[in-house]
Amino acid sequence: MQINASICLADQAIDEFVAEILNNLPECSMSLKCIKWDYKNVCFEFIDPEDDEGGNDLKLTLAKAREGFEVLMRLALEGKFYASGWDVGPLITYHQRKSKERLMDWAGDWDATVVDALVQCSLFGDVIYG
Repeated sequence: MQINASICLADQAIDEFVAEILNNLPECSMSLKCIKWDYKNVCFEFIDPEDDEGGNDLKLTLAKAREGFEVLMRLALEGKFYASGWDVGPLITYHQRKSKERLMDWAGDWDATVVDALVQCSLFGDVIYG
């Protein structure tokens, strides 16, 4: 059996949620090293320890983070991303009830593994490390 579903969130809701999640940087950056951060403008810069040439511009903005959030949610819903103790249930609850409070509470469930995956999806379009 195949089930197709759509979940719609306003860009503003995603932006507020993602900005809240990114308040965990630089501490929750596991695969990339966060070297600069600006919480007010939601802007972060990273270096990739695996990049020997150092040529990648790894600048995470709110717009990139919104795109990365969509990629990560798609991967999770397709069963291609899993983190122990974390699920997308609150996202579905938000979609059904438009409960911003519950959505923001979900931010507390995002550990370093999930935040790191969000950063990777935002910068690379996929989880490439771990």
